[in-house]
Amino acid sequence: MATNPFAKEAARVARATGFRLGALLYTARHYGRQYRNAIYQGTFRGKPAVLKLYDEPQPTDEPRALAAFNRSKRSTILHAPKLYASGIVSPTRGWLIMERLADQGHFLHSPLSPADREEFLRVFMAYRQSFPTKPHRPLTLLEQLPAHEYHTVRISRWLQLAVDTEIARPLRQQALSGKTFAPLYEAALVLLRKEFKNRRMLWCHGHVKPKEIFQCADGSYALTDFAHTRMYPEGYELAFIIWADWMLPGNWRLAYSQWKKPIREWLALIRPLAVKLRYKRVDALLHASLVERTLGTILADVESLDLSYAERRGRLKHLFRLLRELLDGQTL
Repeated sequence: MATNPFAKEAARVARATGFRLGALLYTARHYGRQYRNAIYQGTFRGKPAVLKLYDEPQPTDEPRALAAFNRSKRSTILHAPKLYASGIVSPTRGWLIMERLADQGHFLHSPLSPADREEFLRVFMAYRQSFPTKPHRPLTLLEQLPAHEYHTVRISRWLQLAVDTEIARPLRQQALSGKTFAPLYEAALVLLRKEFKNRRMLWCHGHVKPKEIFQCADGSYALTDFAHTRMYPEGYELAFIIWADWMLPGNWRLAYSQWKKPIREWLALIRPLAVKLRYKRVDALLHASLVERTLGTILADVESLDLSYAERRGRLKHLFRLLRELLDGQTL
């Protein structure tokens, strides 16, 4: 791709390390704006490998996070790509050369079938049992905030993202009404501050979703993308699963009752898992975590992405109804 800003850096890393640069496999942007990473296939010291270059909007040390997981891994069904070489250029930029995952396997795809949801949660538990419990680096200022303040800061960033997008969008294309949204936003923040005031912050991968899980031909799984490894409030990862598998990619053209059905089904599967993880007041935790995900979906995913006016209207209609039900204390 001519617009890929990582092309020169990829060539430089290849020359410096001996990585034989192949085709560009993948690029990603931050909410449709700046490029955040690029992945190339190739070979390294005679082995099939991939080169990932990243320039994230937030601090990350992905090579060290991957290496830390590989050192702590105890699962027989879950592993991660081997790290062959890496370089950290700045707190937000770097590169890593990794084992290329076998051609016979495939990444999981959302939405998962009901049977695949249970298998995914089995893999998720293997991840939680293998992931380091202590950080491999000093924590950032944000990570040292209490859980309720952490959520507040992140949501305010998403609000600013939505505002910036709104400014650049023609008035006739505005789908989010401040009159409708403002009371829900305020009520959601009150609920989150109350519920997470005494909740823990946990060291997590932060991005465990179907798209990041590679199923190998031998039945094992590989966890990828360690760029989001940091501290998160407990419960965040559980609601994140629902967001990643359905709230974001789900069919917004469905009637609300049908659209909400997979969310209810996911919650029924996740509740027992939360009990196994020894979270307290599980229903209240999942309820509040879903409020956070719904609010984030409205601001960061629907309002801040380049979606059609019709899709934004359709998604917001469902999300506002879900948020109202959650804030009214309804059980899903």
